Amino acid sequence: MVSVADAQAHLRGILNSVSNNGTGGTGGTGTIKGMPLNDTGIISGGNFPSGNNSTCIGETIAEQDCNQGRDAQAAAGNLIKVGGGDAGFDFTKLDANGQPLANQNQSYVAQPWSCVKDNHTGLIWEVKTPVGSGGIHDISNTYRWGGKTAQIKTGQTWGTRFSDWDTLVDGSNSASLCSFTDWRVPTIAELETVVDMGRVAPAMDTNYFPNIDDIAFILAVASTEVWSASPTSVGVFSDFAWSISHSDGRSGIETRDTSHLVWLVRNGQ
Repeated sequence: MVSVADAQAHLRGILNSVSNNGTGGTGGTGTIKGMPLNDTGIISGGNFPSGNNSTCIGETIAEQDCNQGRDAQAAAGNLIKVGGGDAGFDFTKLDANGQPLANQNQSYVAQPWSCVKDNHTGLIWEVKTPVGSGGIHDISNTYRWGGKTAQIKTGQTWGTRFSDWDTLVDGSNSASLCSFTDWRVPTIAELETVVDMGRVAPAMDTNYFPNIDDIAFILAVASTEVWSASPTSVGVFSDFAWSISHSDGRSGIETRDTSHLVWLVRNGQ
């Protein structure tokens, strides 16, 4: 059972992460203070002492997460969306020129799209291409931590850094992915906004973030983690950084020499 207190603690963690991030390095600051937050995506209720329901019913339901916020508004039909998505999420598929697809209901196979706009947070996300498609957006590409737009001041020494993901950042900006040239690695707080806790394996809406549940991807990529641009504190954890598991949506720290996925983001208009 997920309580309102649990959800509030989750959101406080996001806000703390935002306020503690440093200035970005080469390629952008990644500043997102004041950005609206998405809801959790949880639309089911729990019973005491155990067990969950398929809908928002159960013990002390008024105090549960499914009965609060944007998700509850969407379930009640009271949330106006620009696009679509699970529960309170509001996404729009963008073509290679950054324009909304004429038919938002098309599958990726029928009509591939290159980016996704989160209409609530304003962030625009890179969309990965299928395993074996080649190029910098292939979803099977993985990287070690610490390249361009990592949240460390230029010239500052703060643990081990690798430049692996520079090819993705530079290539996306040089090619003007979706007509934009300010792509960067997201902070941990930004990654938290696309986690859908109402889903698992993956904990993301695959109707908008495709190819992550494809069997070829699962077999080709051992990592379930997505790197953020956010480092951990100095000291004993200097060689760690924050990541999120696309499998269950949980955030944690990983050693920087571990290869993980990277999804690029940019600030919306």
